Amino acid sequence: MTKTLISAPEELAVSLDDIKAQLRMETSFTVQDALLTQYINAAIGYIENACGLKLITQTWKYESDPTLSYPLVVYLPFGRAQSISSVVWTDEDGNAETIDA
Repeated sequence: MTKTLISAPEELAVSLDDIKAQLRMETSFTVQDALLTQYINAAIGYIENACGLKLITQTWKYESDPTLSYPLVVYLPFGRAQSISSVVWTDEDGNAETIDA
């Protein structure tokens, strides 16, 4: 089973300004912004992996093993989805079939 990130989140789950406020740092102090952003991304990654979900909207392509037999139940790798744009599968004759949302 293959997971491919198509579009990453457009924002962080916690803003840099929120982190600076928690640390009682002035927002104009930007020397440590890159490091703080790395810490935010590390924390988000840890939480997402531990909980098996994604915190912010993003687009993924998920491909299951084509050798699996039918009927097939597909379990999403990240828990509940906000939406599913389409489902594509290969039928017994090798033809790609698509269901659009």
